[in-house]
Amino acid sequence: MQATPSSGDARLRTIIDRLADGVLIVASTGEVRFANPAAEALFGRTRDELREAVLGLPLVAGETVEIDVVRRGQAPRVAELRVVELDDWEGQPALLVSLRDVTDRRDAEEQRLRAESETARRREAEVAARRARFLSQVSATLAGSLEPSATLARLARLAVPELGDWCVIDLRESDEWLRRVAAVHHNREKEPLAAILAERYSPRPNDPFPAAEAVRTGRAVLYSPLDDDTLVQITRDAQHRQLIRALGTRAAMAVPLVARGETLGAMTFGCGSGEYGAEHVALAQDFAARAALAVSNARLYEQAQQASKAKSEFLAVMSHELRTPLNAILGYSDLLDAGIHGEMSEEQREQLGRVTANARDLLHIVDEILTFSRIESGTERAHSERTDLREVIQQVAQRMEPAARRKELEFQVRLSEKPALVETDAPKV
Repeated sequence: MQATPSSGDARLRTIIDRLADGVLIVASTGEVRFANPAAEALFGRTRDELREAVLGLPLVAGETVEIDVVRRGQAPRVAELRVVELDDWEGQPALLVSLRDVTDRRDAEEQRLRAESETARRREAEVAARRARFLSQVSATLAGSLEPSATLARLARLAVPELGDWCVIDLRESDEWLRRVAAVHHNREKEPLAAILAERYSPRPNDPFPAAEAVRTGRAVLYSPLDDDTLVQITRDAQHRQLIRALGTRAAMAVPLVARGETLGAMTFGCGSGEYGAEHVALAQDFAARAALAVSNARLYEQAQQASKAKSEFLAVMSHELRTPLNAILGYSDLLDAGIHGEMSEEQREQLGRVTANARDLLHIVDEILTFSRIESGTERAHSERTDLREVIQQVAQRMEPAARRKELEFQVRLSEKPALVETDAPKV
């Protein structure tokens, strides 16, 4: 639209002077030809100062832009600038420049954006704190037990409603089967439905279930939203689909339980309102990683316990087999020493004594092996009694003296004439 005020139209000038928006008439060469009082207030200059000044802005008719208005001795303002072409102003073509002060609006918008940004940061901090508290609870639960099934059942209870309305956990039994170890719902009235889901629909690795796919691929599986066509694809039959809907499922996700490079099972979550996003998947994966490591540690502990038990059983059998011939050697040595088969010379008796001493050493070693085995299994106990330490030292000396002689070492034992009585387990000392 074009306006064509005449230079003598005083009424039009009066209307322009009364406008709340600043108005400048600018010649095609850029000089200001006219300014109304609102423009004077906006620029902080008088009409005479503005007249003949060069505006210094690119002016394009029909466009609306925001500009910063520099003011003499005052804070700058923000103005919305519009340009309209005039066919004639005082006999020459000109541009009518309208300047609306939008500083307050700009300030309000910036305040709104800052408030939104602060709200977003606060929300992110709250989410991070909530996630940290949740994972802390998970860690505490995992630290309290080395029994995988009981621990996972507690974790499933902890997962709702943080990660969904219901949660099921499956552990990999073999390449052919997954065993469902937990199924809980946030609404206790729907717990029986979750139990049916666990009892009737434990997945096999080749099933289309989200849990089975997560185990096969080792990646998170997300159905958000869970539409009817997808539900048909990932369930076994119509009753299965009806059960999933009865649990109130509008979105589902499954994440694998992976630890030390091995996929141990999967966790599946479902929610009845809203949808799952990347942040939910990330939290579920962190949750599953901690749970998987706990399951792996529990299995390693169980294997270690079994290995320790097997070792203890082996040592018990071995010691029995060794003690039998050693006791026979000691028995025959006692018979020879008693002269049952005739008198022996001093040299023979000395040699027999060495045989007896070494046999007793071997028997002592066997007893020590059994003692260490009992200590590891937690069944060894100290049997304290009043003991003269001189007797203990004499027994040690009897075992040490032959070894010292073989090394051509001088071996001396000095004992107190008075008893040195203590309460202790003498054989262990």
